Amino acid sequence: MKFYQKTRHPPVPMILPLIDILAILLVFFIVTTTFKKPEPRIKIRLPESATATEDHKQRSELIVLTVLNEQNIELNGRPIKLEDLIPTLRSTRETNPQKAFALKADRQAPFGLIVKIMDALRIAGIPNVSAFAEATQNKEQPQK
Repeated sequence: MKFYQKTRHPPVPMILPLIDILAILLVFFIVTTTFKKPEPRIKIRLPESATATEDHKQRSELIVLTVLNEQNIELNGRPIKLEDLIPTLRSTRETNPQKAFALKADRQAPFGLIVKIMDALRIAGIPNVSAFAEATQNKEQPQK
């Protein structure tokens, strides 16, 4: 006696529902992602320089000291007082010895404050500091 045997087909995943689910997940992650700008909350008008060049270091590799005016100094976006600057710079240098320091000062920041900050950087053991500047529109070479 011969019985009828049902032939088995290998299971095949349905592709269209998977594509729909992946598209929905992609839209979900794009909508829920927060986009963060690395710029500070307060607009800084940088000084202009005829010899300014773009540094190819990532901003995440820099520890940025921002001078907004006489009262507002920030270290990587955190407000700091001038009196607390030296110990904070020392501890920051010890925890991040591979990172470079950069100074970002507003055009209207007093020059005396910049000198005090440069002194604090040297006392904290940070002799080399980069400075942010905007390139001028005309690219003439400065007089020597």
